[in-house]
Amino acid sequence: MKFTYDWKWENGEELKWWLVTDLDGECVRDTQVNGEPMTSESCLKLLPSGQLVDDNRIVLDRYSLNREGARLRIHRVNRISPAGRKLPDVDLILNRMSQ
Repeated sequence: MKFTYDWKWENGEELKWWLVTDLDGECVRDTQVNGEPMTSESCLKLLPSGQLVDDNRIVLDRYSLNREGARLRIHRVNRISPAGRKLPDVDLILNRMSQ
């Protein structure tokens, strides 16, 4: 399965990348849209409950989709501590946008 990410942060910075996975938890290299490999990896696994989990060295993300399929919730546990301080766990809510 191919996942394509197009993240736009509050400061206007954009990051676009993609990956291909079998959803078995095996880590795969993330790839920029220009084909260049990134240093990050994704380790996506589809659980029997239907929840999608990305358990990699930087974050533990748990994805869940609402019943209508319009809102994706990502519960993120940060595993890295830049400058010695622990980043807080966060919930990201993504809404489907019309094109």
